[in-house]
Amino acid sequence: MYKSMAIQLKISTGITEDDIMEDHYNYYNFEIIYCNKDLQPNDPNFEEVAGKGSVGLYLVERAQKYKEPDVLMQSFMESNQFQVYKEFFDPNTTNLNEKYENLVFECQMNSNILVINKIEVLPEFRCKGIFKRVINLLRHFFYGCYGIEATTAIPVQLSDTFNYELEQTPWRQEMQYGKFSQDSKVARKAVKILMEKSQYCRAGNTDIYYHIPGNDGIFRDADYCSHNVSAERSKQQRDKPLK
Repeated sequence: MYKSMAIQLKISTGITEDDIMEDHYNYYNFEIIYCNKDLQPNDPNFEEVAGKGSVGLYLVERAQKYKEPDVLMQSFMESNQFQVYKEFFDPNTTNLNEKYENLVFECQMNSNILVINKIEVLPEFRCKGIFKRVINLLRHFFYGCYGIEATTAIPVQLSDTFNYELEQTPWRQEMQYGKFSQDSKVARKAVKILMEKSQYCRAGNTDIYYHIPGNDGIFRDADYCSHNVSAERSKQQRDKPLK
């Protein structure tokens, strides 16, 4: 049934309500929608929610232009991504540290950072390549807006902020996190494999993984169709010869 699965992302955009952060940090929530090709688009069962997630776009270029390192750093702190800031930036500045600055420069990208906060896929849609497809859709949607993509890849069931008993919302119940392996080695190995399949590199000995977009053929799959991206633009990207 899911062999030729088609998915879309329904993205809602916005800026933070905090005046201090709003110029330097945009957030995006999205739903992962499975489209049943065996049904007509007007069929009420044509679309089904397969998961959801969120990302944050940190406008480093703007912070550099207006010389606002404190505001940029606070935007990472307020969105619980301070470890990402510590990994990529020289302390208390808007400057990427030398390693990442060189990588961005080599790929002729800007200094903005896209952070994948979370991607949650419901149990019945797991192990079908959806995570990788969602990553590609996000790269397609935000292409040209950032020079570094990052995520903190800690198995959710092992996260310090996750309390299974206290977070039993209807969505948490559907996710069935209690069935995930509690063995740290097993869980982290699974995450590492998932990251490598999506072209991420590990940042040193941390739980942070990163990807520099460049020209790496991320639009190859003709089944990658993204909400708010025109069919013509998608076709042009798919027909572009790979290097």
